[in-house]
Amino acid sequence: MRQIMSRTNVRRMDLIQFLYDENDWVTLDSIVQAVGCSEKTFLKDIAELEAIFPTIKINNIQKLYRLELENDSDIQQIMKYFLAEIPMLKMVEDMLYKPINHLNEVAEATNSSEPTMYRLLAEFNQFLRKQYNIEIKGRPYYFEGNEVDIRFFYYQYFTERYCIMEWPFPTIDEKPFEELILYFTKSNNLPMKFASFRSMKLMTAVNLLRGLAGHNIENIDDSIREYYDQKQKNPKFLQQAEYFQTTFGKPLDYDQIFDLFVNFNHTNHYFNYAELVEASQTDAKVKALLSDIEAMVSHLKKTFGLELTNPEAYIFTLYNTVLIDRQNTTSSFLLVDRIGNFCHKLKKKYPDFYQEVEQAAIYLVKHYNSKCTTTLQNYLIYIIFNHWDQLVVQLNEIEPKIYILVISDLDDFHVKAICDLANYYTSQNVIVEAFQDLTIDINNLEQSKYHIIATNVHIEQIKNKQIIFYDDLITNEVIIKVQKALFDVRANLKNS
Repeated sequence: MRQIMSRTNVRRMDLIQFLYDENDWVTLDSIVQAVGCSEKTFLKDIAELEAIFPTIKINNIQKLYRLELENDSDIQQIMKYFLAEIPMLKMVEDMLYKPINHLNEVAEATNSSEPTMYRLLAEFNQFLRKQYNIEIKGRPYYFEGNEVDIRFFYYQYFTERYCIMEWPFPTIDEKPFEELILYFTKSNNLPMKFASFRSMKLMTAVNLLRGLAGHNIENIDDSIREYYDQKQKNPKFLQQAEYFQTTFGKPLDYDQIFDLFVNFNHTNHYFNYAELVEASQTDAKVKALLSDIEAMVSHLKKTFGLELTNPEAYIFTLYNTVLIDRQNTTSSFLLVDRIGNFCHKLKKKYPDFYQEVEQAAIYLVKHYNSKCTTTLQNYLIYIIFNHWDQLVVQLNEIEPKIYILVISDLDDFHVKAICDLANYYTSQNVIVEAFQDLTIDINNLEQSKYHIIATNVHIEQIKNKQIIFYDDLITNEVIIKVQKALFDVRANLKNS
């Protein structure tokens, strides 16, 4: 996608992302080397970025720079801005609603020239062919390729281009459309929550608009025939059918339902563990994948001393994920690799666990999915991590213990109260203890097991110890200092 962005926007996007990832003061030399620009260009870029985005500020002190956001979520809005600035994406969104006969129509709407649009179209088609095995042809301009791949591209586009509070389909009234979706998901016992419901709405809206334009997916099986036969005389179904006919001018028949909800019709996917186990008894491929997933789970449990309280739901979810074929809006990306970024952070926080999971994910995707990509491997890692109930808590509990020593010169009850407060604000793998010696011996403290010393009396700095002063009570400022000290200690323990 970067190849159809202007060089200026690519550079500015990289600049914002670099400063955001660093999350600290960065030297000017480091920035211009990472972004690949001159000092003059960098200074011009930050001035224009601050003008475009009032919620960001790039502070500087003696050639040190740091990005400040009013809200951390602003980074997502900034990336959506760069997507909105790509003329070809404006064109493909318009293609959902009307034919585009000439590129000069798009050029005028995006303040571009027609020759530039022809160049961008050629570059865009290179990206589409490589990433989705589709391309744009004309005139009038249209997508050529597998309809499943075309729709998947649209799923990705609308997911990344618009924020969660926006409804990007002007020809579809959101509220009655939600009721239609909820009727079918509830009657099929498909659980919907916030994130999955938004994804479902975007995918179904794209399916509807493509279908209304005559681009349908052929119904090659009767997987929902029984459901349709049971529901077609149901009063609630008839109510939805009337809404659909009146609003979109098409009957809500069997083929239309299949096309609308095609994302949930998979011959190789299962809705529960019992179906999966039953299939494994007659299908050798299902049995092999199921066996490998169960072996992976068993290995992770044994290696890290973990408990899995939701094994059946977890295993069938992993099974479906390994075989995923462009059905989930978060399984790939156009511009911002949120899943890849998540995995990068996961690797830094839990390196040993991540290494085991990564090896397993690479093996499973490589052996069982014909479309083996790094993106799919990262998505499987994401699912392995997030669908394991209480995994974060368990991984934190097995991390090395951190010891905090509390010293007070008031009385024994005061030091106990401070210990109680410290326990309240720290995690289970942090051990808080009161100072019990009759005198303070710096050499003894230096050799002690404690990583952090919280004290209301002055103590000189001690080698390899974090000293935090509290003025007789743990305030918000002290809590922040403790949390920072814990972060630094954990980092040192992992690196040692």
